[in-house]
Amino acid sequence: MTDIILDQAPVVSQQEIAREIYELHLHSPEIARRNRPGQFINIQTDPAGEPLWRRPFSVARIEEETLVIIYKAIGIGTRQMAALTAGDTADIIGPLGNGFTVNLKPEVTPILIGGGLGFAPLIILRDHFVAQARRPALFMGAVTESEHYYRRDERADLYLSSDDGTLGFHGFVTERLKRYLSENHETDEHVAYSCGPEPMMKKVAKICRDYEIPLELSIEREMACGIGLCQGCAITQRPPLKKYALVCKDGPIFNAEHLAFTE
Repeated sequence: MTDIILDQAPVVSQQEIAREIYELHLHSPEIARRNRPGQFINIQTDPAGEPLWRRPFSVARIEEETLVIIYKAIGIGTRQMAALTAGDTADIIGPLGNGFTVNLKPEVTPILIGGGLGFAPLIILRDHFVAQARRPALFMGAVTESEHYYRRDERADLYLSSDDGTLGFHGFVTERLKRYLSENHETDEHVAYSCGPEPMMKKVAKICRDYEIPLELSIEREMACGIGLCQGCAITQRPPLKKYALVCKDGPIFNAEHLAFTE
């Protein structure tokens, strides 16, 4: 816990990058320096303490000393965040949780699969692999075109899909993933990472199991304290592991084979 920083982080900038989806830049040198791909921060959205509990947000990207957060304004806390402008400050703690496994053999191609806002915590992982001179395969799915906030990437293979067919592949992101693996898995070795709605990740887990691809999942939960005290973010694990883990403390990154919902 000694590596966790409490910071009053100045807002560098904020903009709406898709329908009700915002990109918030916070200047926090110490958290930026310590953060590993997959970790998150907790934000007190209102200095007056209403709502009381902090909100967890994955770090989508590190730009020098700045944390980039991508979120959707859908409730009281996130709408408070959407009102922040340059010069305001945000009360944050971090970095919290564990991180993705990023030490891969040179011949391995990373596959990153995100559904909606679940793609956000994978962007920093993409940056890490690109910095290693790898070319990851990125899969981003959304319901419709207006919800896509990551549309081009010259240093990765990007596969977009939409449920209604308004952008990219017409169908679920898991269907696009299956097509990719049917065309590439016999010649390439892969490791997969995913974040998004649990039904989507359950399908990703089955696909990766069928192709014998290791998979790590970034789990989303309400995490008020972020350090394992409130016990509000329990997730069920498979035997012989202990029955429950805490997403904030034991995660948010888990081996897909360790979680009960992926059976």
